[in-house]
Amino acid sequence: MFKSPLTLRCFSHTEETRAKKDQGLPYSIEDCKEIDVDFYFIAAVTPYVEAGIEYSEIWSITDYVICVHNLAKVRELIKLHVQTGGL
Repeated sequence: MFKSPLTLRCFSHTEETRAKKDQGLPYSIEDCKEIDVDFYFIAAVTPYVEAGIEYSEIWSITDYVICVHNLAKVRELIKLHVQTGGL
C-alpha cells in the first residue's frame, strides 16, 4: 500500500467502446480515452499487447486497468515513487 497515490495514465471506455464491449463486438484500446488513475495499492503488473504495441495491465485486488505505459516503464515509475517516499 502506498502512503500517497501513484498516478498513472490509463485507458477508459468511451460510450462507444463500452457499448461495443457490452454487445461483444470488437474494439481497439486506441478507441478508448486516456485518464489519470490514482493507485494506492497495486497487486500485480503484467504485459498487455494489442496490435503490436505493448501496454501493461495493472491489477488491484480483483480487477485491472490497462495502462498506456509498458511493463518496464511502470516498474520504473513504481520504483521512483517508492524512492521518493510514496511507500
